[in-house]
Amino acid sequence: VVSAPTGSGKTAVAELALYAALARGERAIYTTPLKALSNQKYRELGRIFPGEIGLLTGDHSAEPQAGCLVLTTEVLRSMLYRGSELVREVRWAVFDEAHLLGSPSRGWVIEEALILLPRAVRVVLLSATIPNGAALAGWLAMLRQTPCELVHSAARPVPLRHYVASARRPRDLFLVQSGDGAAFDAARWESAVEGLSPPREPSEGGEKKKKTPQAADPTAPPTRRLEQRCAAAAELLYALAGGAAGEASARGADGGGAGAESMLPAIAFCASRRECEALAAMLSRGPSLVAASHAEAIGEVIDAALGGVVGGGSEEEEASRQIGVARPLLLSGVGVHHSGLQPVLRELSELLFSEGLLPLLVATETVAMGVNTPARTVLLTGGGSKFDGTRQRLMLPTEYTQMAGRAGRRGKDAFGACVLLAHEWCSAASGEAMLSRRHAPLQPSHRITASTALKMARIEGASVAALATSSFGAWLAS
Repeated sequence: VVSAPTGSGKTAVAELALYAALARGERAIYTTPLKALSNQKYRELGRIFPGEIGLLTGDHSAEPQAGCLVLTTEVLRSMLYRGSELVREVRWAVFDEAHLLGSPSRGWVIEEALILLPRAVRVVLLSATIPNGAALAGWLAMLRQTPCELVHSAARPVPLRHYVASARRPRDLFLVQSGDGAAFDAARWESAVEGLSPPREPSEGGEKKKKTPQAADPTAPPTRRLEQRCAAAAELLYALAGGAAGEASARGADGGGAGAESMLPAIAFCASRRECEALAAMLSRGPSLVAASHAEAIGEVIDAALGGVVGGGSEEEEASRQIGVARPLLLSGVGVHHSGLQPVLRELSELLFSEGLLPLLVATETVAMGVNTPARTVLLTGGGSKFDGTRQRLMLPTEYTQMAGRAGRRGKDAFGACVLLAHEWCSAASGEAMLSRRHAPLQPSHRITASTALKMARIEGASVAALATSSFGAWLAS
């Protein structure tokens, strides 16, 4: 179990496990919870182990007989239920983004895969945030019947500064924390959110409908609120691009401001696909973020990557439509990344951004889950507010750490910057708690359903009772 901040090099442990398997002629698997992350890991590992890496996701399949397969955890779980011959050949398994074991929507898939893997398979779990890693290592040692090593570090390789800006004054940045372990400046936080309206009370029975977070003016209709949010975010992004942000108010204890130079490349995290599209459309009407020569290089990559996509079936027609929308955005230096885009466009934005050709990526929080898109700055357009499927709330420290962790490129930046764009008043105590890195312990989310019971019945020697007693929750309870 390896728990260390983003950019600290924990992937080296996984690469060594894959090398050990391939050197002995054994098979290995690298699993991630997301198709986007699996696609990127396939490209990255393919450069390290040429000719040895395959891919299996719901969208793509490549070199399925390769010595190491990159696949989503859902695909692995399905293979285990089917009794796939491939699983019997595996000797090493890497689980990336292992903190999602505590996610109600994804955790049970990871947990079942770990339980059902043959004991002969050795496992490596990677995450940036596992506060109770010793408990997880203890469960794995019991489950695998072999000792489990825990590697834990809280030190970031690139210091992170935390800023707040108000949607009413988006060009003014307030430095509220100057680095990991530094004191939180409550006075600056209060100055940043001064004059903002407090959050609205949810209407009776209508809390689930409020999927778009509020803008600076909570009395405006939803479309107007979204437009206000995007306008504030666009103004702040252009200020960050030009180095004009925070000249008067971003100064911290060290006297340094945020805006002496461009703070790009940046990732702007939005609350929804709709907000991603709206912000990108607003940016498309403004000045380009790249020079003409740079845009030409981007165009060459686009043509090489998308030249084979033509109209025909409905899927190809939708891809062509999305390419028509995305191309001018990409040429202006703006990439868009969310699950509603065709996979080829998501991968293109990832590629251009990771190679340093795009200065800005507008994305949903999927990008925070391990997709390797290092940036100098992260902007949270919702100011840390999050809709969790039931209600609007502030991010938990773990959620904030995952998103802010994208900021700061090792070997390139003296510091990374995370900027919260506040649209509503929020107390300094709540802000300090969100930035605190006081992560809640990983909690089990495994549940046994009728579908699980039916699948278990098809596995020789398996039982629902054994699955239940082997779970992380049962181990913690004991």
